[in-house]
Amino acid sequence: MGGVCPACYRYIRSHPRPCTSCGRTRPLIGTDDHGSPVCGVCSGAANPYLCLICGSGRETDRGPCCSRCVLRRRLTIEFTGPDGTVPAALEPLNQALLRVPRAYSALVWLDKPHGGAALLRNLLASGAPVTHEALDALGPGHGQAHLRATLVHLGILPPRHAPRITSYNVCYTKLCSYNFV
Repeated sequence: MGGVCPACYRYIRSHPRPCTSCGRTRPLIGTDDHGSPVCGVCSGAANPYLCLICGSGRETDRGPCCSRCVLRRRLTIEFTGPDGTVPAALEPLNQALLRVPRAYSALVWLDKPHGGAALLRNLLASGAPVTHEALDALGPGHGQAHLRATLVHLGILPPRHAPRITSYNVCYTKLCSYNFV
């Protein structure tokens, strides 16, 4: 790809376009004799920046495979229960994650150590069913709230008509119990 700054490198890798030589959509990392942008294969580059699984030119920032293929593979193991299988009830979540426009964003969500994906993995590893009560037991936080909203939106959990300021009431009650005199 030559000497480019990190921002340009990421842009080129994450925005593949049709190659002016072969017509395939790939990262355009070189030029032909006329100065037109071409893909790695057409430019003769040692690294053509193609996914080893699907052969696409999508971003391959996670090793030799594109983010979409990495995500597809990760979803088969991310949300497994104690028996090693992904519960059928979570299939809508996996399908929704596979449909996101940028697979890289879903991988970032999976990698957050205290986010919703981590909470769901821990819940499943414990063998507890995915319920509102199980999510309540995880304690308050943005990860729990976003995970719950996602699971409700996808129909994995039913809508819940509970007060949304429960955690505020607990904090406010604790605050009021202090004697500030």
